[in-house]
Amino acid sequence: MKAEREARMVQRWTPQPLASTAGQSCATSTQDGLVSPEHCARTCDTENNMKEQMETKIERRRRSIDTARLSFDAALPRLGRVARQCRRAFYAHDGIATMTQLRQWCFAGQRRQHWHYWSITRALRRLNAVSLGRAGRPGIWAARDNETRGQNS
Repeated sequence: MKAEREARMVQRWTPQPLASTAGQSCATSTQDGLVSPEHCARTCDTENNMKEQMETKIERRRRSIDTARLSFDAALPRLGRVARQCRRAFYAHDGIATMTQLRQWCFAGQRRQHWHYWSITRALRRLNAVSLGRAGRPGIWAARDNETRGQNS
C-alpha cells in the first residue's frame, strides 16, 4: 500500500518544465521546483484568461479615450464659466444688469477681487453686451441680442 502511494506520487509529481499545457509560463511551483500538470491545466489557464480579459478591458478603454480625443475640436468657440454666468444673470434680470449683480452671479460666495471685474468685462464683450453707462459706482450692462435677454423684455 505504501509502495502504491509512492508510485502515484512519483507519477503525479514528475519534474515538468514551468509551463502550462497551453504553452504559457506558470509562475507557481512547489519547493522542489515541481509542478503538477493538473495545476497548470486549472490555475494557469484561469490566470491567463483573466489577463486576456483585463487586456481587452484596457484596450476598450484606450479606444474610447482615443475616440473622445478625435471628436473634440479645441478650435471651436466655447463659452467659459464667467460668460455662462453672465448670460444667466441677464436672463434673471431681464437683459439689464449692473456690474455688482453680474459679480454676484459670476463669483458667488467669493470675496471681491479687483480682477473679477476685468474677467466679467471680457465675458460681456464676448457676449456682445453693451455698456449703458454708470449709475453712481457700478456700470450698467445690457444684452445686445435677444438670445441673452430675459423673457419679459
